[in-house]
Amino acid sequence: MTNRRMIFLVLCAGALAVLACAYPLWTFGAARPATAREKLLRYFAGEIGAPEVCDAISWDAFQRYNALFAGGGASYARSDCHEAAALRARDAGLCWRVRPLVDFDPSSSHGYSAIGCARRVLRNEPPSAAGPSDAELLTAFAAMGYDIDELPREGVIGPAVDIRDTYRAAARNDAVVARAKTLLESGQEKLGEAEAAYLASLVAAATRAPEWCERIPSGVIIAEAHQGPFRDWCVFTLASDTGDPRLCDALPPARSDAKTLEAIARGVAPAIAEQLSLQHQCRRQAGRSSTGSVYGAQTPSDPALARRLLALLGQTTPSARALPPAQQADYYRQFLYALWPSAQERAAVAAARAKLIARLALLPERP
Repeated sequence: MTNRRMIFLVLCAGALAVLACAYPLWTFGAARPATAREKLLRYFAGEIGAPEVCDAISWDAFQRYNALFAGGGASYARSDCHEAAALRARDAGLCWRVRPLVDFDPSSSHGYSAIGCARRVLRNEPPSAAGPSDAELLTAFAAMGYDIDELPREGVIGPAVDIRDTYRAAARNDAVVARAKTLLESGQEKLGEAEAAYLASLVAAATRAPEWCERIPSGVIIAEAHQGPFRDWCVFTLASDTGDPRLCDALPPARSDAKTLEAIARGVAPAIAEQLSLQHQCRRQAGRSSTGSVYGAQTPSDPALARRLLALLGQTTPSARALPPAQQADYYRQFLYALWPSAQERAAVAAARAKLIARLALLPERP
């Protein structure tokens, strides 16, 4: 081997060594760790499958190091973000925004390249990065102007505090029951038909006195648990709770019940048709005291009605802001889950996601 050739090989080996050492920098260009804001953007983009959020992350930021030289993961924080969005959206087409394009070690790469990302999408792998702490998540949502009590207005998630649970608890309070009696007896407050019916049910359940059910006009129909007069349902639930089948005598006779007549019209034998009546079911249910079933006061399914009733009863509607931080954070995570991309996406979901993406663009560096 000539000296010239030896010198050439030595120079080539040296050049390769320099390139290998410099590879993570000049190939990936990442010069600093991702900021707190950039980490939050990556988290939100991955949670709701929104790659456009990633564009606010600088190419100067690294999230994880190159697998070939430092043992794992994506080098660019921005690439890591696009990968997370692609995995959540189950869209391998988004992976072409990830740098670099090709894996140098396909057998062990965890998706630090476009091809590795696509491979993970095809395997239906979830985004892997850890999310923010509860405190960080709550701070971020607050910085974006979200109010946990107002979040149900987005139309994609129910309230963090179920007002019906508050109403059920109030119905077991002696002072609340006394207030309901006063409202029904004194007439000092103008009660709507629904409000009066529910208050009568509340007092009947608390006192186990059927005369309070009789205060409900027979024509009041509130389709909560029974398609029929609300007064009849009040009697049925009270008879069931007390185990007293004699209360069922106040219900329409089985032979004249609407369900009985409908069944007879369809050709069902009268003796069998009468078993469909509320009176028949009431007597059967009241005779099963060992079942331990308790209906209690009828609870409105309409949150607005429940709030009106609580206000009449002098009860404060609870705020979700009083919940422990961990519960609040879990609720916000449920909100993000509701924004996951879907082929049959509702308009409310699309609007809520677009609103969140717009607010993420304005998220300050230190929320």
